[in-house]
Amino acid sequence: MTALVAYRLGLLFRSARWLPPFLLWAAIVAIGSVPGQPLAEVIAYNCMALVPSCAWIARVLLLAEPDAARAILVAARGPVRVHLGALVAAVAVGAGLALLGIGSAAVTIRFADPSLASAAEWTGLLAAGAVTGLVCVLVGVAIGAACTTPLEGRPGVAIPATGIVAVIALVASGSPAQAAVTGVAEAPSPEASGAVLTALAAAVVLASATAAATAWWTRSRA
Repeated sequence: MTALVAYRLGLLFRSARWLPPFLLWAAIVAIGSVPGQPLAEVIAYNCMALVPSCAWIARVLLLAEPDAARAILVAARGPVRVHLGALVAAVAVGAGLALLGIGSAAVTIRFADPSLASAAEWTGLLAAGAVTGLVCVLVGVAIGAACTTPLEGRPGVAIPATGIVAVIALVASGSPAQAAVTGVAEAPSPEASGAVLTALAAAVVLASATAAATAWWTRSRA
């Protein structure tokens, strides 16, 4: 699996296909990282950017190589392992973006209000932000997999569906991403921390179920 993940990451970063989702993420983060805003709100905004960006990254990684090259890889390693390798690579890239987003929020707020760095809630907010970032990454990758794998041959449907579902995931009540973002915006209260951890559990279940379902679909179509 490690070799498959490294292979997918190599394909991604040797091409320019990583650039559009990264620019989308960077644009949203830049809009939200405004000095003077509370740290919790900046972190929440930066985490929101991960959902559409990670959905896009998952789509790019799932379709990273030409059909002939993918057929050879599937024959050598199996369709399920190849599929899961792409999803793990997408989670890894998303985790890197999450850390960058939280770091940019911390730097922005620290320059605006240096006294906050020594405040008791600083560590709690950053921890809640890290968990929220992971939730948003998992939800985004799950959306990318669900909207790409069954609709691989219909990009005219798959691409807008990915964007629409990503927006729904951020605003719909009951969505792990929406619950986590709302929770971190209200951190570091105990209720908010509990909501973020509950959202993480739900995101893990959602991502695991989506990975299993799309892997089964890939295997049935191989």
